Amino acid sequence: MAQTPLQPLSVGNVVRAAFLLYRDPAGTPDLRYRAARLSTYLGIAVRASLWALLPLLVILPIPFLFLFDTVGLSILWIGIPVGSILLIFGSAKYITNLALISRLAFGFLANKPETVQEASFHVIPKMWRFLQASFLTFLIIFGVYIGLCLAILICVLVGSLIFSISQNNVLVLSLLGL
Repeated sequence: MAQTPLQPLSVGNVVRAAFLLYRDPAGTPDLRYRAARLSTYLGIAVRASLWALLPLLVILPIPFLFLFDTVGLSILWIGIPVGSILLIFGSAKYITNLALISRLAFGFLANKPETVQEASFHVIPKMWRFLQASFLTFLIIFGVYIGLCLAILICVLVGSLIFSISQNNVLVLSLLGL
């Protein structure tokens, strides 16, 4: 459907791709095709959301159990490892289902549509690589955020030091240890 394989991603291209995604391939507005595609994507998205919510359903009742004094601290020794394992596995399944939706949509827009089973055959074996890539992306973004915070902190300290020296502010200079 796209004329050139690599086009810049503008707002118009995104809107055009969205219209192409939910339109009948022959160009007629047949609701059966759009509803089938929408129900496919929506079903996968609901499944992904349930995988993301599963760890919360395990961890969320623990504070309420403590509130009503029905369990002791031993539930933490069970709940925390089980919740951690479910968090990791649920995150991997969530990301994999999102990748499945992306592959199906891209295949349709590239005129190479696949069934859910065909796309799953390619996506599911890469589940742990998707999780690893997401985790590394998180670490990179977090590192950049910490770096920017430190740079801002250093700029504020240097600026306040320069301002204090220029104003001959004894109190700030004594707080800074100069």
